[in-house]
Amino acid sequence: MTRDNYTVHVTYPDVTPGQFAGALYGIDMYSDATYHLANFNCTTFVIRVMEAAQLSIPKTIAQIGLGSGYSPGQLGWDLRNWQSNPNVNRATHQPGISYKACQ
Repeated sequence: MTRDNYTVHVTYPDVTPGQFAGALYGIDMYSDATYHLANFNCTTFVIRVMEAAQLSIPKTIAQIGLGSGYSPGQLGWDLRNWQSNPNVNRATHQPGISYKACQ
């Protein structure tokens, strides 16, 4: 799958060894977390890993079902409209069709 299948992507070209280690720590720390639609979903996982790496990412709380929390759709919207810092590369694409599951 290529990133052209997404409407937006963000890269961090100048990640330091400490930030990379922080991301690995965040992945390890949250890998056993129990999924919860509002309190800990896939978007929450990404945000927590980015925080552990001390890398910026938009964090808008959205309405989810009967509650609120981080939402993949809201994160995508935020990234498309994000006025990021100069150390972050952001690009948008025309939506493509993905025939494969996320991996």
